[in-house]
Amino acid sequence: MSQPVFTPLACGSAIVQRLLPQRPPFLMVDRLVAFAPGDRPCARASRYLTANDPVFGGHFPGLPLLPGALLLEGVGQTASLVFTLAAILDAYEERDLDLARLADDFKLLDDAYSLKPGFRDPGKPLLVDAFSRLESMPVGVAGGVRLKFLRAVTPGCRLDYEAQLTHRLGEQVRFAVQASVDGELVVEGSLAAAIVEGLPLPGRA
Repeated sequence: MSQPVFTPLACGSAIVQRLLPQRPPFLMVDRLVAFAPGDRPCARASRYLTANDPVFGGHFPGLPLLPGALLLEGVGQTASLVFTLAAILDAYEERDLDLARLADDFKLLDDAYSLKPGFRDPGKPLLVDAFSRLESMPVGVAGGVRLKFLRAVTPGCRLDYEAQLTHRLGEQVRFAVQASVDGELVVEGSLAAAIVEGLPLPGRA
């Protein structure tokens, strides 16, 4: 991956579920970490894995391992966040606001969802209005997966995801993706997808 310039955009699962259509137990991202805009936008996200995750009961009894298919889903959902965050940032820039303001509004909304002591409701932030843009977001349908699985992933760790848009030609897009645990790569590669307009997904906004 090229080295993007990230802005912290930390928020928890309540906001992630405003940005992605998936829901537990198939939501593989529970925290947004940072975003880098530009021609090759990039997102960072994470997920904590515990022994209570249902998948570990059957994969495998006595030797809990995260299936590769769920690692693929995690980096794929992070790739979706790239498009979602870019759309929200577009709404801000149309009002001459920048990523720093977006980051402030994310923090404000996350504080509200987190019931932070001393939080005061400032009214409806622009971010809430920007969420309405997600209702008409195009859907990416996976068309090609090239991943290397480098080590096993077990409960009791934090998975850190990164996805960067590297190519777009018409309706075809490609992402460089990776996931790591404690700074060590567990999977890396690329995902290709086709963008399908006009296919609404419930729960997107």
